[in-house]
Amino acid sequence: MKSKKFLIAVMICLLALFTGCSAISSLIDPLPEEYVDGVRVARDYPDDSLPIYDDAIVYAYEEDDGTIELSYGTEDDVDDVADFYEDIFDSGDLKVDESEDEKDSYYAKGTGDGFVFEINVEEASGKYEERAFAATATVEIEFVETEAAKEEVSEKIEEAATEEPVAEPTAEPAPQSALPLRVSAYGNNYVVNSYALGTDSQGNTTVIVSGSGFDMIPMRDMEWKIPVECAIISGGTEYTCISADMNATEVTYYFNSSASPDAIVFYPGDMPESRTVIDVGEEPGAASNPQPAYGKPEKLSLDSYLSEFNKYLDESRKQFPGNSILAGVGTIEKSDFIGTGVENQTLYFYGDLMLMLEVDSNDEVIFVMVTGAGFSGEDEMYNAILGFEQAALNALFQPEGSSGSADIAIEVLNASKSVNTMLYEGNYEIFVYVEDPTVRTLLVSFGAIS
Repeated sequence: MKSKKFLIAVMICLLALFTGCSAISSLIDPLPEEYVDGVRVARDYPDDSLPIYDDAIVYAYEEDDGTIELSYGTEDDVDDVADFYEDIFDSGDLKVDESEDEKDSYYAKGTGDGFVFEINVEEASGKYEERAFAATATVEIEFVETEAAKEEVSEKIEEAATEEPVAEPTAEPAPQSALPLRVSAYGNNYVVNSYALGTDSQGNTTVIVSGSGFDMIPMRDMEWKIPVECAIISGGTEYTCISADMNATEVTYYFNSSASPDAIVFYPGDMPESRTVIDVGEEPGAASNPQPAYGKPEKLSLDSYLSEFNKYLDESRKQFPGNSILAGVGTIEKSDFIGTGVENQTLYFYGDLMLMLEVDSNDEVIFVMVTGAGFSGEDEMYNAILGFEQAALNALFQPEGSSGSADIAIEVLNASKSVNTMLYEGNYEIFVYVEDPTVRTLLVSFGAIS
């Protein structure tokens, strides 16, 4: 199997035909994850008093000995960010000691309830900043002790002294089903490896999950979101978790009920309809809607693969009726492909859509790449790319019990609209690359892309 560097080199050459240097630069030196998904902001940050600019991405955060320093970026310009802070200051909750509003920069310094702050906003500059943002801001916070804070601490100490000790939540093993479960939420990937049932200090039910990725906590509309939501079903009634404690490898979900679960539900916080229901009493490996929904991947001859691809492409046309791009493709034949200069690789173009296939010595397809460019949001071109991707996936991973429907891939692919994501791994891998952000590439490989 070709190395990942080689595959990216091929993509660079092909994408140059579409979009030029912008997409190439993104592939050669992609933006680090923190500039795309952001980093976690601790609860200590005084967000109620000094909120972060709407829809900004916090790409740097440091907290040390009573101080916080964070940097964020936004696609809006400096004037928009300056107006945002001026509106906050006009409310009177913060005292501004000094401010400067210039053409390409903004500065403010002042005090809040228990802290002093300093804000610097400027046009984005730097290797990654200027590629990802129009403006960046640095906010420095230093906490100071006030008389009100001292009184509050004293009151809490007195209350704690009179309370009875609280027992730690207990957990008992539960059967594990449909695990590990991979969940895509808010542009990130999370894994649920196992769970245990327990109770909190009030006797209410808890679900304790072990997994990975849970230190990536998304912020939307100035609120932290639980990326993977959990519910329990007991006696036909469903209870949604009321809160969750999270670290990188463990989540504890709390419920306002002491009901004993018959089933546990996991779903992405931004896609509640995509549910996995696990019966607590069932045998391991069983689930009411196991994921992923693909059948066993099959290696097909080039002729067989094209036959399946064309069949599922017809289903994509039904999924996106009236799409002139998909309608114009027609039936793809072997004679429509051209060589790439690399042995065993063939290439098909239709406008800004591309399908590349690689076969092994037995003429079986072992690598598939779909690339499309020039879309803007969920327009006709974007749907045409999705249609190609669905056909490419379903041709290899025949949906179990399928009657030819190609919509089995749409949900998984839509979970990766704006980030570079590895969807599955094992004896095959699926990658989705979104660049520029008007270029989208799907890679499917038997064996690891490494």
